[in-house]
Amino acid sequence: MKKQWTLTLIKYSLTLAIGAALSTIIWSLNSGRIETTVDRYRVLADAFTVPGVLLLAVGVLAWISSKGSFDGLSYAFSWLFARLVPGKARKRETYYDYVTRKSEKRARGYGFLFICGALFVAVAVVFTVLFYTVYSA
Repeated sequence: MKKQWTLTLIKYSLTLAIGAALSTIIWSLNSGRIETTVDRYRVLADAFTVPGVLLLAVGVLAWISSKGSFDGLSYAFSWLFARLVPGKARKRETYYDYVTRKSEKRARGYGFLFICGALFVAVAVVFTVLFYTVYSA
């Protein structure tokens, strides 16, 4: 049980660290143009929106992949690789057998991408609201 908590903590920590690194990079690239509070809120909103949307998009791709949407492409490329690379003799596997084999070992547990992405988007929404509050005043 403790090992599962540790792995979950590592997944969330690593994802949040990557998002924070992206936010820091975007902030540092745009920090030279900050002159007012409005500019600061705009840059902060952008800096948190980009990693949030990227994490959500990666989560959606992981979810789509876990449902088997890319099995056809994967089978085609593996078939092509086996035919083009010399010495790469494989037994002939039908598409049905390939899909059955892949479905047994699909990745699960990618919800942390959605949660971390939603957290970054929520922070971006806060800075966007602050931006429009200061901008309209």
